[in-house]
Amino acid sequence: MLYTKTGDAGETSLANGQRLPKNDPLIEALGDVDELNAVIGLLHSEYEWTAHEYTSFLLIQNNLFEIGATLAGGKPCALNLNDVQHLERDIDHFSAQTPPLKQFILPMGNTLIAHCHIARTVCRRAERHLLNARPDPYILMFLNRLSDWLFALSRVLSVRQTCPEIPWIPRR
Repeated sequence: MLYTKTGDAGETSLANGQRLPKNDPLIEALGDVDELNAVIGLLHSEYEWTAHEYTSFLLIQNNLFEIGATLAGGKPCALNLNDVQHLERDIDHFSAQTPPLKQFILPMGNTLIAHCHIARTVCRRAERHLLNARPDPYILMFLNRLSDWLFALSRVLSVRQTCPEIPWIPRR
């Protein structure tokens, strides 16, 4: 059965059986990770990715489920340094295809690039909210690197789609 009615009074259960209010900081963080996974799924559906990029998306989405399972008390953290390094290698690969960044750019371009920026900001929010949960260090490292990955992806997409990056022009 899809519905249990156990959350009707504003509480939810973690995988370990603990019940918490739906506005508990841990539940907020879990919601952010879930939202991030959904936004990344949307981003994945909008483009014909290379085989390596497709695999990276699958790894990222699976790792976000791992993070959720860990935070919910269902299992120990399965993330490790290899997961972080995979993102770093991709970031280096993307960055090699883009001009050096000399100033801030506006989070815009086309719909695909904008979705990269939305995913990046959701990732940053999840990272901020997870600080209260004191998660395994690899979770924070992974999310920190994932936001960089999403930014680097937005930049390489700007190049591939000949969609110029618009610099932020600060008022003086």
